Amino acid sequence: MIWTSHAPAPAHGVVLEATGLAHLAHLAHLAHLTDATAVESARATVTAALREAGLHTAANPAAGPTADRAAIDVQALAERVAHPGWDSCWWAQLIADVADELLHESGPHETGPHETGPDEARRDRAAQPGDSRQRAERPADSRQRRPQGAAGAPLAGEHPTGERSPVQRSTSQRSTAEHPVDRSGIVLHAPQDLTGAVHRGRTLSAAARQARALTDLRANQATPDSFARALTDLAGQHGVDVDVRDEDQLRREGFGAVLAVGAGSPHPPRLVSLAWDPPGSAGQQPVCLVGKGVTFDSGGLSLKSPAAMVGMHRDKAGAAVVTAAVCAMAQLALPVPVRAFLPLAENMPGPLATRPGDIITSLSGQRIEIVDTDFEGRVLMADALTLAARHHPRALIDVATLTYQVVTALGPQIAGVLGSDGALVEAVLSAARSCGEPMWPLPLAARYRTQVLSASAHAHVRNHPGQDNARAITAALFLAEFVPPGLPWAHLDISGPAERGSGADAMPTGFGVRTLVQLVEALSTFGGQS
Repeated sequence: MIWTSHAPAPAHGVVLEATGLAHLAHLAHLAHLTDATAVESARATVTAALREAGLHTAANPAAGPTADRAAIDVQALAERVAHPGWDSCWWAQLIADVADELLHESGPHETGPHETGPDEARRDRAAQPGDSRQRAERPADSRQRRPQGAAGAPLAGEHPTGERSPVQRSTSQRSTAEHPVDRSGIVLHAPQDLTGAVHRGRTLSAAARQARALTDLRANQATPDSFARALTDLAGQHGVDVDVRDEDQLRREGFGAVLAVGAGSPHPPRLVSLAWDPPGSAGQQPVCLVGKGVTFDSGGLSLKSPAAMVGMHRDKAGAAVVTAAVCAMAQLALPVPVRAFLPLAENMPGPLATRPGDIITSLSGQRIEIVDTDFEGRVLMADALTLAARHHPRALIDVATLTYQVVTALGPQIAGVLGSDGALVEAVLSAARSCGEPMWPLPLAARYRTQVLSASAHAHVRNHPGQDNARAITAALFLAEFVPPGLPWAHLDISGPAERGSGADAMPTGFGVRTLVQLVEALSTFGGQS
């Protein structure tokens, strides 16, 4: 929420104070952005300018005197870092995004669901059947909890050059007892015409932070059931409708692929559906999103090595990113109806686990030969893609940490994009460029399709290509078997940039949230009436 000088400051967070009017262009600047690297450089420039001016991270509050709030003059800072191709509205959005990131970047994540022990595991398995679909209601006390330990940002005095400092001590009488002091926030001074851009920037920053927090929940904190509850809670705070299918519903409705992935775990799978319907959108085709949600991937009976299991609690990054993005879309009131489908399962080698060689029947009716249980992500997503296609969307986009070979091809900082529709793939890449999230197109090469077709007379496809190369492509080709011909579809393999660092030190990034929000907004003119 944007807090103005006319309302009491929140207990925690960022405060916006309007300082006048400006007649500036709206977000038409996005058409001028051609390179994600340029946007990344712009973020670095803004970060350096904010730190130089006195805004520091939560982990480094000592540089400068302790004060109530940091005040940032958005317009002054935008003028300092101005670029001829990007207008003040674009810079205001970026400054608000970066400032919010700086304020929170070193604080611990919000507390997630509590650890799950054997008793709760039994409760998961013994959950009462029935229709668990619900509209998530906003809690009576819906204030966002701030990550613990984040200190207030210090305040700078005069700029060394003698110019007006973009960051300075807030001495306004509005910061007295009449308006409660926010000792952990900053004040963003912006002309009235920039308040929407500032709100957008802060919303995107918060959504990426929520995606990071959800992704980093550990396996004992986020079973499929408790993770579904966490997603439901977040969606409820933003007025997004939620539908949660439990294992009994999944079995009755024929979600054989989802059930097969979760068969070896004492924590049965879930499938979370999200719906955002803006006012006046009745009769419009939705944009459908799918996010992979493997809450822990041991590899199943095709067991991973101990080293390869490190960090496998983050194999749910796709579901976290999609959920956070949909919530941001609702908060920004994007005029596009959205449906999101999040299959959640834990891949474990329990006594009922799916075995190599098993053949399962998916929601689509296609039978899948399981060659390797560690290639479970594509199997899990098959049913979700089938379900999404039944909503006749104008476009279908999935997000997953699916293959390591996309990292081999593109490195750890670039996501791969494959798809059935050239215009949609280009829309994804354009949105990614505008947000500074680097992505690169890979071919959906039909010449490799035979690698995903099963040689068995009892199955249609297999989950392992039988080759050690082109696996990012063959993974997408497997998914394409569950997307109806003619439906615009794009697959985002974010295995590399979904985290930063390696091993036990790696941390999630929330990569993809900003791209999805920008993309869905752009897709308001893609497709149309149902």
